[in-house]
Amino acid sequence: MSEPIPELDISKLPVDQQTKELLGQLLNHIEILFAENQKLRTQNQELKDEIARLKGEKGKPDIKANRQPQKLTDKTKHKSQPAEKPSQLPRKQRIQIDREETLKCDRTQLPPNLDHRGYREVVLPNILFQRDNVLYRLERLYCPTTQQWYEAQLPESLRCQCYGNELAAFVIMLYFELRVPPEKILKLLPSQGLVISAGEISNILVRKHVSQFTLEYQAVLQAGLASTPYQHIDDTGMRVNGVNNYVVTLCNPYYTSFFTC
Repeated sequence: MSEPIPELDISKLPVDQQTKELLGQLLNHIEILFAENQKLRTQNQELKDEIARLKGEKGKPDIKANRQPQKLTDKTKHKSQPAEKPSQLPRKQRIQIDREETLKCDRTQLPPNLDHRGYREVVLPNILFQRDNVLYRLERLYCPTTQQWYEAQLPESLRCQCYGNELAAFVIMLYFELRVPPEKILKLLPSQGLVISAGEISNILVRKHVSQFTLEYQAVLQAGLASTPYQHIDDTGMRVNGVNNYVVTLCNPYYTSFFTC
């Protein structure tokens, strides 16, 4: 017997009061015995499953009962529906239009009596990924009086650089945000006609921003040391440029810092 006892309204039975009280007590005892029986059955199955596990076998699969379909009224339907998120909007409404092109019909092969009835819109998402090599022509001036040359200056953000800011930002985004290794970046950029070497990619990633990374590294280290009253430390051997060194690891559950010495 696995189904619970159906509810019974004893007060409506055509019997005397004493019989009703007796029936109520019996039903209470039956419910208690039913609950205890279900508990013992569950414990017995758990023991069987544990014995089977110790033998290297599989226990009884936990198959959930079928869920009855819930009949929703108009009021419950309104409550159950969450607010519409931007990502749940129709695809066409989520696409931002960057430019428009109007295409006319070729009327040379069409009948003459035509009426214009508007346009049908077709949205095609696209992306442009192209080279943008810039040749800057810096004006040069010479003064015979002072015998000095004068030359126009590059924008301050481009001085002492071999590549444009957009290219440097793209390389940094690929490496740090998308975890693209430098070898893959080296394959991607020349495929677009860019002349760049592995060393120049390394300079963009490390040397150009070494001061910024040093400040960030020091800030992470100071915050990590202050986060817990204890630190873990370990070291291992490592060769750098043919010289034996040690890599020291300092960490706790909130950060990890590496030193080469």
